[in-house]
Amino acid sequence: MATMKAFHKIKDLREKDKQEAQRTYQRKVEEFEAIATELYQALKRKENAEAEFEAKVREGSLSAQYFVQYKDYLQRLDERILSLQPKVQEARERMEGQQETLNIAYIEFKKLEKLIENKRNLEEAHVKREETLFMDDLSLRQYSTFRNR
Repeated sequence: MATMKAFHKIKDLREKDKQEAQRTYQRKVEEFEAIATELYQALKRKENAEAEFEAKVREGSLSAQYFVQYKDYLQRLDERILSLQPKVQEARERMEGQQETLNIAYIEFKKLEKLIENKRNLEEAHVKREETLFMDDLSLRQYSTFRNR
């Protein structure tokens, strides 16, 4: 069976894998947040433009030029929003996929930690059993020597 040193080397390797998966996941989260923020800002600009348009309609100070500009602006915002929505979904999927990879790396690391702990416990039990046998043998010899006197 493999030695403890080999198990610790494997554990170190798994820990590096886990840390790399964590860094990659963090990058995917940041990418998702950047794209989602961009979408949010576009939606907020559209909401603000609609509120401004509604206010101008209530005031009655709406020119034909402003109406055309507003329509063009809204159309560009809608196009931008429609182009960002699939990008946000793709970024979310990449982030979730990397999260799954991170979970697997974490589980593998924990399995190895548990394996090392079990191996250490077995070795300790073996040493304790050997010590007990040695002490029993020593006691038996002392008893035999004492009895023969």
